[in-house]
This record gives sequence, structure tokens and C-alpha cells, in this order.
Amino acid sequence: MWLALAYIAAFVVARILTSAGRPRRTFGDLFRAFLDPTFHLLALTSLAAVAMPVLEYVVLRPRQWLPLNAAGAALVVGSGVLAYVANRTLDAAFSPYVDARAADKRIVTAGIYGRIRHPLYTAGFMLTAGAALMLCCVVSWFFTLLCWAAVVVRTLREEHLLKRNMDGYVDYMRRTKRYIPGII
Repeated sequence: MWLALAYIAAFVVARILTSAGRPRRTFGDLFRAFLDPTFHLLALTSLAAVAMPVLEYVVLRPRQWLPLNAAGAALVVGSGVLAYVANRTLDAAFSPYVDARAADKRIVTAGIYGRIRHPLYTAGFMLTAGAALMLCCVVSWFFTLLCWAAVVVRTLREEHLLKRNMDGYVDYMRRTKRYIPGII
């Protein structure tokens, strides 16, 4: 049970780091996010991907292996650090929804955004993988992969809108990788 508590603590630290770097949004922003179907897809799959490892750990009691526990914990906390850095870099440019009206916004290329286009999604990959690894869960990987698929769907939709509505985004795409610097 101590490991489930450690996982919850690591998740809380990651969530605090993510929230600390994010600017406050208006009710209108939240309402627009609510209308975005990819927001719901991503929210539901993310919730399942971070909750299922705890449920699997408590119910199925998977065999634990300390190196995987440690690697998973590092990924969970590292995801919070990456999200914090990305949010601080984005600052006011952060949006919880895919914005079709991006023409009046500038492309953020400072910091981590000069290396990859979607560090917040990369942080999500790290968080969900870390959750399954930290608790040595096997069944939960189904939900992790489902969440990753939702991230890819949202990314493709977002990039389609940005290419169409934001000057210079196609050039930015040529210069940077999507999720992992130098790889993908």
C-alpha cells in the first residue's frame, strides 16, 4: 500500500508543478475548452490512464520491482517539471482548447518550444507511462496507449488548424520535432 501512496504523492507533486506554471483562464476559455471534443477525449483517457494503475495495484497486486518503481516515479515527477517549464514559456499563449483563431497569436519558439512543438503532450506521455511503470502494472498499459492515441488525435487536429490559420507555422513544423527532440 505504501507504493500506492508514493504514487499519489508523486502525482500530486507533478500536478502542482503543472498548475503553478499555467496562467489563469477566464470562464469563457473554460467554456470553449468544454466545447472542444478532443478536450473530453483527452480528459477521459488521461483520467483512466492515471487512475487505473492505482486500481490495478490495489486489486491485482502486481509483483513490484524497485528499478521500475523508481523509473516510473522519475517519469511522473519529470512530467510535472516539463509541464511547468512549458507553461512558464508559453505564459499567456497557453490555451486549454484547440484555437482556430490563431492568426492573431505568435508562435512561441523560446526555450523548450525551440526544440519540440508539444512539450505539454510529451509531459502527458511521461505521466501516463510513469504511472503504469511506478506501480508495475500491465493491464493499465491499455489505458495508457488509449490516452496516447487521444493525444495524437488532438495534436493532429491542433496542427491542422494552426497550419491553416497561423503564418509561419509550417516553417516551425519543419524546424522542430513533434514530441521528442531529434526523434519524433
